[in-house]
Amino acid sequence: MDVRIGSAIAAEKLLAIRTDEARSDYLRWRTYLLAARNTYKPSTALPFLRGGARPDRITPVVLPVDVGAMTRELEALPMESQLAASGELATYIARAEEIPTVLREIGRLREVTVPVLAFGPWNIEDV
Repeated sequence: MDVRIGSAIAAEKLLAIRTDEARSDYLRWRTYLLAARNTYKPSTALPFLRGGARPDRITPVVLPVDVGAMTRELEALPMESQLAASGELATYIARAEEIPTVLREIGRLREVTVPVLAFGPWNIEDV
């Protein structure tokens, strides 16, 4: 049986997460990262060099998309596409062909934020 111990999570950090569901999701995410630790931990001294890749072979992240274009795509959706809203945040359901710019930005942000060493390289079109 493998036992892994991660770094402590400050109570303030958990309390800053607004809902119990969001806290659970965050803790689950941390657990999954910890479970995959042996896969990426030995390589963290050389981030983005997975599999012996050289820095000159790393594909640069695409530029951000136009915020106005994303806004127009969301505003063009039918009212019933908005599932929930809270303050400045909203959740939508839409088909890919209705929000291509939004999906491109989601893919770009995922590429920037998700640890490459834990999950492998992303392709922006994977969304």
